Amino acid sequence: MRILLLDQFGSMGGAQHGLIEAAEGFAQRGWSVHALTPPGVVHDRLAPYCESVDSIACGPFEAGSKSWNDAARMLAQLPQQVSAIRNAGRFDAVYVNGPRLMPAAALAILAPAVSLSPVKDALHFACCFGILYLLFACPLVLLKGPLTLYILRLT
Repeated sequence: MRILLLDQFGSMGGAQHGLIEAAEGFAQRGWSVHALTPPGVVHDRLAPYCESVDSIACGPFEAGSKSWNDAARMLAQLPQQVSAIRNAGRFDAVYVNGPRLMPAAALAILAPAVSLSPVKDALHFACCFGILYLLFACPLVLLKGPLTLYILRLT
């Protein structure tokens, strides 16, 4: 089993401790574990359990309610995130540890034909992003609960 772990933070918190414990369990089962996280402590803590740990852009965002600047930053980082996830390879499952990377994971996995060329496929990208945002991000924002784990099973 090949699994990709995605985390929205490079610093340690409760969800990151859970992610590291999950990575350890996956590795003990003999799974091929790979991770994408923002630079930080999480990289070092995941390294013993992963075949690869690479960087993905995510944030920084303000704590609590998100501002318009946060929304603009998230949208600006989305193409880089989608590219990083696609370039990581093919996986049987993707473990998304937090909602901020869910739109990128959904675009990278569920809409693989979408090119992120700024001009060529702008309309196609906007339509796909809008649909995926409505399906994934809006419900997650409205939940406002402690839900942080999403697993996309690909096979």
